[in-house]
Amino acid sequence: MTPMRFALVGVLLFGGMLGFGTAGCSAPKSARCKRVCKRESKCSESASAKVKIDESECIVTCTALDRDDELREKVSRHIACVDKADNCEQVASCRTK
Repeated sequence: MTPMRFALVGVLLFGGMLGFGTAGCSAPKSARCKRVCKRESKCSESASAKVKIDESECIVTCTALDRDDELREKVSRHIACVDKADNCEQVASCRTK
């Protein structure tokens, strides 16, 4: 895995959305990324959240990773984890899996 891909996986799966410029801004955004990022962002707004997630940056990053053949499976596992989560604590734990 290239260093850039590793960094992108870390951003998506382990929180701390970093600004990666406008990569993917003009491309259509993934519906499943929109869904999961909306939930993660909403959960990160709670006072107990350790990591704040910017919804729009999350969507751009997630969509780019979702289009990568090598990383799509990791994105799918992360999205499945968030979808199954019953509460924000469980959503947050998905970033460490």
